[in-house]
Amino acid sequence: MELRRRVFRWEEEQWKQFTEIVNDYKLSMGIQDTVIWKGSPLGDFSVKDFCRNHVCNGSGGSNKWRQVWANLAPHRVEVFVWQILHGRVAVKAELVKWGLMSLSSTCYPLCHQVIETINHVFIYCFESWCIWSEWCREWNFNWVQPENLSTFFQSWDVVILKDGEIKVWKMTFFAVTWSLWLARNDIVFGGKTWDRAQTYELVKLRPRLGAVLKCVKKMRPKVEWTNPVDGSMKFNVDGAASGCPGEAGIGGILKNSAGETKMMFSKSIRMGDSNLAKVLAIKQAFMMFSASNWNGSHSLVIESDSSNAVSWIQAPNQAPWRMRKWILQIEMLKRKVKRWEIKDVRRGQTSKQIPL
Repeated sequence: MELRRRVFRWEEEQWKQFTEIVNDYKLSMGIQDTVIWKGSPLGDFSVKDFCRNHVCNGSGGSNKWRQVWANLAPHRVEVFVWQILHGRVAVKAELVKWGLMSLSSTCYPLCHQVIETINHVFIYCFESWCIWSEWCREWNFNWVQPENLSTFFQSWDVVILKDGEIKVWKMTFFAVTWSLWLARNDIVFGGKTWDRAQTYELVKLRPRLGAVLKCVKKMRPKVEWTNPVDGSMKFNVDGAASGCPGEAGIGGILKNSAGETKMMFSKSIRMGDSNLAKVLAIKQAFMMFSASNWNGSHSLVIESDSSNAVSWIQAPNQAPWRMRKWILQIEMLKRKVKRWEIKDVRRGQTSKQIPL
């Protein structure tokens, strides 16, 4: 890359930074140029990502909404909790405001004493608060009735418990609010009577059942690690990150057909997420093998436990834009290796440990 004039002294640092950025990217005829929006992981614009990046601006208040969408309940229940925290549920007080109901028929059906508002339905009503109090007593907590439902949700979320208990505790907020709303609808539309004991039993069942179901993983056939065939070498690679993003590292081990270790690597990549770590581990394997003496005489087999990384290596056009730089670099390295293959082997399916 040449310029039509000399760079001024005060431009030298900017020019150096610019050339480093440009040279860090490798062009590939196999990957189509696309327009991306850097505010989302996939590169596609969405109102949700725009609000997260520009409206919320990383403020502490947005943490409440992250907890709503933390996959602690079925999606429709998460949507319902989001609605009640925003005051968007059609309780009778709201229907009066909209002119859809007369003021004379707005009492809450559980107590028949006070107008039905969101706060009254879920916390102020004596019957509703008995459900919350009973749950807290089982966990040896004494809870003061909160000012409103939003404050209650934020307080509920910061309770300190053991790792095995905190998820069940957080799921209970969804279970109680959802159970109270279903019971209310049964009374209003089904003509049923209020049964506090039955509702509480449903509250206890829902989070525990949900926790059990979320722990059930799809079983895959167990695959033992095997030596590569004669004339090939196998690189088992892995990467991990302590956050998203967070401190990350990669590692790998190369063995021949006799099971002998020929090369190893283990190093930090500073900050990144797990997907980046997996991709960079594969890149390191390609880089080391392409520079080795075995490149001309052996084929390369790479095993990774990341289905995402493997699919991106096999189909670079499907890689998200934020991974595109490293995928392009891997494309250059792939051309230097005469014969290669990459496999998705999930964690726990092999008996070999990769040093990290």
